[in-house]
Amino acid sequence: MMLDKRGFHYDPAQPSDLEQILQHAPLNDPQELQRAEDAIFRLQDQHLSKYSAFDPRLPLPEPGFILLIDQTRGDGAVRASGGGQIDFDAMLANAKAHFPDHKIIIRTHPETRLNLREGYFSARHCDTPQITLLIAQLHPGISWNAPKQSIVFLPS
Repeated sequence: MMLDKRGFHYDPAQPSDLEQILQHAPLNDPQELQRAEDAIFRLQDQHLSKYSAFDPRLPLPEPGFILLIDQTRGDGAVRASGGGQIDFDAMLANAKAHFPDHKIIIRTHPETRLNLREGYFSARHCDTPQITLLIAQLHPGISWNAPKQSIVFLPS
């Protein structure tokens, strides 16, 4: 559930409540910062996420990987940001070029994994053993829990 009177946080065409808070609210109130830390802890501790079809006991991949997040085609955030297949391909090419000695793990969207919606990643992207599709249903917050020496590469 998202509660925002102005708009979607991912749509750059219009301001959102979150954008206004980040631009104009003082972010140094110790009580608010503690409240935020407590909320993050609860999300992590209770393994809460938008999609709960994952096993929190599964181990993370070995440290030293690049994590690319795939999204579903036609997703509102992708449309609003002007993204698409070309951007996913560029993100993957960038990861391969800048981190040739690292495993690249592609994390697909839960709806893609369940064959409900198509993503941008496809078999044609598996042109090197460096690239692995994350089959395990790991917690979506994989980057929160990744060891410090792991590299998390997210789309911009």
